Amino acid sequence: MILMDILNKDSLKIIIFRTDRLGDLILSLPVIENLHQAYPKAQIDLFVNPYTVSLAKLQKNIRYAWPDIYPGFLGLKPLVSWLRSRQYDIALYLYPRPRLALAGFLAAIPVRIGTKYRYYSLLFNRRIPLHRSRSNRHERDLNLQLLQQGLSIPEQQTDTGLRIPEQTHQAVDSLLLKKGIAAEDPYIVIHPGSGGSSLTWPHESFRLLAQMLAGKGSTILLTGTDQDREIIEKIKFPSHQETLIDMSGQLDLTLLAALLNRATLARSRAASPSAWVRRAYSSARVSCTREPTTGTSGSAPTAGAPGTTSRRSSRG
Repeated sequence: MILMDILNKDSLKIIIFRTDRLGDLILSLPVIENLHQAYPKAQIDLFVNPYTVSLAKLQKNIRYAWPDIYPGFLGLKPLVSWLRSRQYDIALYLYPRPRLALAGFLAAIPVRIGTKYRYYSLLFNRRIPLHRSRSNRHERDLNLQLLQQGLSIPEQQTDTGLRIPEQTHQAVDSLLLKKGIAAEDPYIVIHPGSGGSSLTWPHESFRLLAQMLAGKGSTILLTGTDQDREIIEKIKFPSHQETLIDMSGQLDLTLLAALLNRATLARSRAASPSAWVRRAYSSARVSCTREPTTGTSGSAPTAGAPGTTSRRSSRG
């Protein structure tokens, strides 16, 4: 079956592989928005790191967010069986891994799109001449380039399509109020943790930045996981305890998204200037809905909630 025949199917099913880190996943979400705009009837699923599933489920135009519960090559056989049972038409590898590429090949997914220059690229049947490691383009733009060259879908959307339930906003408002921050109060988020996938700022630079902002009267929230506590302790200083608030280990990914959505400014540990972000990321706007997200559970992997169409624009 040729590509155009597949794209013209009424029941088109697409799976996007992005099993690395949170930031990379977020910068991949505009691909879903562009796919949905080009093929609004298509089922679009995400296959992601289990850690990022809760955030992936907030993307309004995906059907399911599947966690990768098949680690290593021991998980290859059940992964292939699962992919066959889902009967996908297109696999888009935004984060190509040998195991996932082989699984898509063995599952006989008709269209498999990935970059051209990896030793396992022969497992893809649409190989895109894209060198991510040698490019100075933004990760979001590289993802959209792969989509454009792989499926001839031009870039029209840069929005992430994330929808944050109103109940999550309310939970963050309540948490901030306990910290002495009212709903109308501005604040700045510093998120110093890093998985090592990019160049990073040293903690000394974060400390100087925090001192400078606190000296200007800004309220600063330090966020991260429990594993980030060591670096956060190095950033903290006693002279501004009231305006420098440690929230590490207190937020899941959905709460963090809502917190960033309301922030005046945020700084992550990536060294690029684009790491300065307003409302989640500099290149991504976050939308929210007033209706709670309702999920459906099933056999592993756990299904994400179907996207809804009722939504509002970003909270101010």
